[in-house]
Amino acid sequence: EHTESERAALRKEIEEATAALNENPSDAKAALRLAEAAVTLEPESAEAYVRNAEKLLPGDMRPYFLFGLVYKAKSDFAAAEKAFLRALELEDIPQTRIALAFLYIKDMNRREDGRKQLIWASDHPNGYPGEQDIARQLLQEYP
Repeated sequence: EHTESERAALRKEIEEATAALNENPSDAKAALRLAEAAVTLEPESAEAYVRNAEKLLPGDMRPYFLFGLVYKAKSDFAAAEKAFLRALELEDIPQTRIALAFLYIKDMNRREDGRKQLIWASDHPNGYPGEQDIARQLLQEYP
């Protein structure tokens, strides 16, 4: 859940990115900013924004990661898994492995598959700072 100030900042980001896209419809950076903010604020209704980012950023894993979040929010777990796996094909990073692990453990009753993702993420430092620690902590929470 987001605070009111966080929601306000996300709405402002959506407005700014929308304005940038209105000015230049092929602005991939703005499309991604819009998709990320929309997914964070209201993932169930953000699919069109992510689809536009995917179109402008062919071969980029980030739209597929965002699709995974959108489909997870819509309880379409098979589609979420497919999107996360596609993101991993394009760039294998701990953040996506952790998101996939949560999907497997929390939503798909596939604890062992989730643990495999967390083990991989805990052993690979090529992500955002702290992701290895998050994966290790989650492995302790989900033995």
